[in-house]
Amino acid sequence: MTQDKLLDKLQKIKKMADGAAAIGSEAEAQAFAEMLQKMLIEHKLEMSDIEFEAYEKEEAVVKQMIDYSKYPDLELKKTRVLWTERLAGVIARAHMCRILVHTGSNRISLVGRKDDIAVAEYMIVTLFRATEKIAKTAHMKYIWEVYKRDGNTHAAQGFKKAFIQSFIMRLADRYREEQAKHKSSTALVRLSGQAADDFINKKTVDPNTGREKKDYKNAYSLTNRLSRNSEGHHRGREAANQVNLRANAMGAGSTSTKGQLK
Repeated sequence: MTQDKLLDKLQKIKKMADGAAAIGSEAEAQAFAEMLQKMLIEHKLEMSDIEFEAYEKEEAVVKQMIDYSKYPDLELKKTRVLWTERLAGVIARAHMCRILVHTGSNRISLVGRKDDIAVAEYMIVTLFRATEKIAKTAHMKYIWEVYKRDGNTHAAQGFKKAFIQSFIMRLADRYREEQAKHKSSTALVRLSGQAADDFINKKTVDPNTGREKKDYKNAYSLTNRLSRNSEGHHRGREAANQVNLRANAMGAGSTSTKGQLK
């Protein structure tokens, strides 16, 4: 499949995903997004060495901020949000991209090739929405369970934070497990996202001082203190196990009683 035909097909699938999201089916939207990722991965792995070398030269690595105007339901804040940064970083890396965060804002920029960025952005937004919804639902359910059991909600303190922390950590593990299935040296090189790393770490010489400096400097990492709510961690991991990471899960649009994204 040529690059033009691939991008055309990706756009058609993205329209279907947009339609699924518009009617509130986060699960189906996610399944479509994973279909995009699978197509891109297969396309890269099927290229000959010569074709892949030409692709890398023609498709430059760029920095592109997520187009928040397309997602009016996402709340923009004048402060950084740790869990969204962590989740975006996990998803971006799984899609051959990297992220840059911005001080004084929860906006995120992606670094990678345009086709990878398009899929990574859509998947990030899809899982932002899903994580919020799943965590809120799980939190409310647990508060009610605790209240019925104890007559108060003290045991539910820290649940939501713990849930989201372990949800993201388990997703990261599952993405690594998926990538480990591509064991060939060719796959490891082509799917590593090394070009995005090189872009971020690129240095130029300052004409005034003659010293090298990085073109891009990421903001400092936020401290991630683990919540002590063990039940939140347990249920967060379980919820992440229900998330479909494979594009063949086209039954994702059906209702599930166990996980919102199964």
